[in-house]
Amino acid sequence: MDRKRLLLSGLLALASCIISPTVAAADIVLYDVAITQLYTQSRDGSTAHFIRIDKDIESQCHADRIYIDFEDKELYSAALAFKVSGQRFNIVYTIDSENRLARRHISIPCKLISMF
Repeated sequence: MDRKRLLLSGLLALASCIISPTVAAADIVLYDVAITQLYTQSRDGSTAHFIRIDKDIESQCHADRIYIDFEDKELYSAALAFKVSGQRFNIVYTIDSENRLARRHISIPCKLISMF
Protein backbone atom coordinates (compact mmCIF):
# COMPACT_ATOMS: atom_id res chain seq x y z
CA MET A 1 0.00 0.00 0.00
CA ASP A 2 2.83 2.43 0.79
CA ARG A 3 4.29 1.83 -2.65
CA LYS A 4 0.99 2.82 -4.31
CA ARG A 5 0.74 5.93 -2.13
CA LEU A 6 4.32 6.90 -3.04
CA LEU A 7 3.62 6.38 -6.74
CA LEU A 8 0.42 8.42 -6.51
CA SER A 9 2.13 11.31 -4.71
CA GLY A 10 4.90 11.28 -7.34
CA LEU A 11 2.34 11.39 -10.15
CA LEU A 12 0.50 14.26 -8.45
CA ALA A 13 3.75 16.22 -8.07
CA LEU A 14 4.58 15.64 -11.74
CA ALA A 15 1.09 16.70 -12.82
CA SER A 16 1.28 19.91 -10.80
CA CYS A 17 4.59 20.78 -12.46
CA ILE A 18 3.12 20.21 -15.88
CA ILE A 19 -0.09 22.20 -15.40
CA SER A 20 1.23 25.01 -13.19
CA PRO A 21 1.55 28.40 -14.91
CA THR A 22 4.84 28.98 -16.66
CA VAL A 23 6.53 32.21 -15.67
CA ALA A 24 9.16 33.96 -17.77
CA ALA A 25 12.37 35.17 -16.10
CA ALA A 26 11.25 38.83 -16.07
CA ASP A 27 7.79 38.01 -14.71
CA ILE A 28 7.00 38.47 -11.03
CA VAL A 29 4.56 36.33 -9.05
CA LEU A 30 2.76 37.93 -6.13
CA TYR A 31 0.56 35.88 -3.81
CA ASP A 32 -2.50 36.75 -1.74
CA VAL A 33 -3.45 40.17 -3.11
CA ALA A 34 -6.69 42.09 -3.32
CA ILE A 35 -7.77 44.90 -5.62
CA THR A 36 -8.32 48.14 -3.73
CA GLN A 37 -9.23 50.16 -6.84
CA LEU A 38 -10.22 49.25 -10.39
CA TYR A 39 -9.69 52.05 -12.90
CA THR A 40 -11.91 51.52 -15.94
CA GLN A 41 -10.51 53.84 -18.58
CA SER A 42 -11.93 55.28 -21.79
CA ARG A 43 -9.90 54.74 -24.96
CA ASP A 44 -10.06 58.51 -25.39
CA GLY A 45 -6.68 59.55 -23.99
CA SER A 46 -5.88 56.35 -22.08
CA THR A 47 -4.07 53.25 -23.28
CA ALA A 48 -5.09 50.66 -20.64
CA HIS A 49 -7.23 49.88 -17.62
CA PHE A 50 -5.47 49.88 -14.23
CA ILE A 51 -5.77 48.08 -10.92
CA ARG A 52 -4.45 49.15 -7.57
CA ILE A 53 -3.52 46.32 -5.21
CA ASP A 54 -3.14 46.11 -1.45
CA LYS A 55 0.60 45.33 -1.50
CA ASP A 56 3.54 47.56 -2.31
CA ILE A 57 5.50 46.57 -5.41
CA GLU A 58 8.22 48.20 -7.51
CA SER A 59 8.53 51.99 -7.49
CA GLN A 60 8.07 52.26 -11.28
CA CYS A 61 4.58 50.85 -10.64
CA HIS A 62 3.78 53.84 -8.42
CA ALA A 63 4.09 51.39 -5.50
CA ASP A 64 0.82 49.50 -6.10
CA ARG A 65 -0.55 49.87 -9.66
CA ILE A 66 -0.58 47.50 -12.62
CA TYR A 67 -2.17 47.95 -16.03
CA ILE A 68 -4.44 45.67 -18.04
CA ASP A 69 -4.25 46.07 -21.82
CA PHE A 70 -7.57 47.03 -23.41
CA GLU A 71 -7.31 43.85 -25.52
CA ASP A 72 -7.05 41.63 -22.43
CA LYS A 73 -10.80 41.40 -21.88
CA GLU A 74 -10.50 38.15 -19.91
CA LEU A 75 -8.08 39.73 -17.43
CA TYR A 76 -10.30 42.77 -17.07
CA SER A 77 -13.34 40.53 -16.43
CA ALA A 78 -11.40 38.54 -13.84
CA ALA A 79 -10.23 41.76 -12.15
CA LEU A 80 -13.80 43.01 -12.00
CA ALA A 81 -15.01 39.70 -10.53
CA PHE A 82 -12.23 39.65 -7.91
CA LYS A 83 -12.94 43.29 -6.99
CA VAL A 84 -16.68 42.73 -6.59
CA SER A 85 -16.24 39.49 -4.62
CA GLY A 86 -13.49 40.84 -2.38
CA GLN A 87 -11.68 37.54 -2.88
CA ARG A 88 -7.88 37.40 -2.53
CA PHE A 89 -5.89 35.91 -5.40
CA ASN A 90 -2.42 35.62 -6.96
CA ILE A 91 -0.99 37.55 -9.92
CA VAL A 92 1.83 37.42 -12.42
CA TYR A 93 3.04 40.76 -13.75
CA THR A 94 6.04 42.26 -15.47
CA ILE A 95 7.76 45.61 -14.99
CA ASP A 96 9.50 45.83 -18.36
CA SER A 97 6.57 46.33 -20.74
CA GLU A 98 5.75 49.44 -22.75
CA ASN A 99 4.38 52.25 -20.63
CA ARG A 100 0.60 52.57 -20.60
CA LEU A 101 -1.25 55.75 -19.71
CA ALA A 102 -4.30 56.51 -17.62
CA ARG A 103 -5.40 59.89 -18.95
CA ARG A 104 -4.29 62.73 -16.68
CA HIS A 105 -3.17 60.24 -14.06
CA ILE A 106 -0.15 57.92 -14.46
CA SER A 107 2.03 56.17 -17.00
CA ILE A 108 3.63 52.89 -15.92
CA PRO A 109 5.43 49.85 -17.45
CA CYS A 110 3.84 47.31 -15.05
CA LYS A 111 1.64 44.91 -17.01
CA LEU A 112 -0.70 42.27 -15.59
CA ILE A 113 -0.02 38.88 -17.18
CA SER A 114 -2.17 36.46 -15.17
CA MET A 115 -4.56 36.16 -12.21
CA PHE A 116 -5.20 32.91 -10.39
